Amino acid sequence: ARTRYCVAQSGENRCGQYRWGSDDDWYIVAKDDLPPLASDDGMSDVTLLTQGSFDRVDVFGMIGAAWKGPKVAVFAIYDAEEADHAEAKRQVAEITAAAQSWTNVKVIIYPVKVRSDYYTDRYRRHDASTRSLLPLNTMRNIALDHARTNFVFTCDMDFVPSTTLYHKLTTYLLPKMATIDRGVFVIPHWEALECENSVRIPRDFNSLREYAREGTIRPFHVTAKRIMPTQKEVRGAPSRCVSPSAVWSFGVQTSNYNKWYSESLSGAEGMFPLKTKGPTEDRYWEPFVVVKRIEPSGARLPRYREQYVGRYKNKISFITALRGYHYHFYTVRQEFLTHVPHPTANASAPAMHEHLLTMRKLHANDRQQLQTSAWSQMPAPPLESSPFDAGLHCMGDLINSR
Repeated sequence: ARTRYCVAQSGENRCGQYRWGSDDDWYIVAKDDLPPLASDDGMSDVTLLTQGSFDRVDVFGMIGAAWKGPKVAVFAIYDAEEADHAEAKRQVAEITAAAQSWTNVKVIIYPVKVRSDYYTDRYRRHDASTRSLLPLNTMRNIALDHARTNFVFTCDMDFVPSTTLYHKLTTYLLPKMATIDRGVFVIPHWEALECENSVRIPRDFNSLREYAREGTIRPFHVTAKRIMPTQKEVRGAPSRCVSPSAVWSFGVQTSNYNKWYSESLSGAEGMFPLKTKGPTEDRYWEPFVVVKRIEPSGARLPRYREQYVGRYKNKISFITALRGYHYHFYTVRQEFLTHVPHPTANASAPAMHEHLLTMRKLHANDRQQLQTSAWSQMPAPPLESSPFDAGLHCMGDLINSR
């Protein structure tokens, strides 16, 4: 069947304009040196998927340096008005030039031609200069559909993976998870702080520990004291660092950072299982995950819900769907993502608050539908028991069982 993508909304939960994936006149492929689809055996490789705007080009270069495996990146640029054309042309040229130094990558440029849609119009009631809101979940689905491996790793374009993650996954973890129906790896995400006009991104767990002991890195949007109370060596941010508010533990607490840090510190490898709840509970958890597009049972990965436009709930809604469909979650020890700080919009602005409330309403409806149609039903096809549930969580166990 032909795949279509929603690029403009005409109302709440209503798409007003679709584009077909088979049409190549609405996006640009700036580079493609990925291996062919036929080369993937379904258990030995994983593609990093990411999306962002033009101002993330430099960070994607950092992602590429840390992740040597296949990558699909979707960049959005604005080209809806005549006044945008010259700048859009320059940005296409700059992305294309940068892509020449990136390897094992497919780079897609999505020119935003939509002048207005339902949500953008609502923003413009408060600020007439608002640009069209980006269809982030549509961009995520585009990236997903252009991957050429069964395993994919979801990653926003302002996060850099640990340099050891790709090797760990492909050497030990993916072969075991390949036969497990609806298994998901969770990669904890941290945030680096800007300290004296510089930002340091840890390469591996040892460097993360060093920066955590200095207080220059912390779990994403929350202090270590709040979410990792037993890890006394982890300091709060020193006065020389820019330290935004950090009280949002709900987004990460289910990943169990306290256990992750303690066991990684002890040298343990592998993963540990997480206790997750149904879709109507734990409604703020939004980890980055490694998942399969097609499961051993034939079950297919849920799509990102394209009704979520702009900020708020777009990634959370995908994780909620995985929980609703009875996926198992496992946090990977030693590995992580690091957020690179950047300016953000004023979340207290009236337009942002109105949009947040609307996205919350969409998410509440989705959660209830998932509760009724998926979570309260037995999985179809039924889930198989996981060897990880029997205690196979350490790297030594994985190596010895191969």
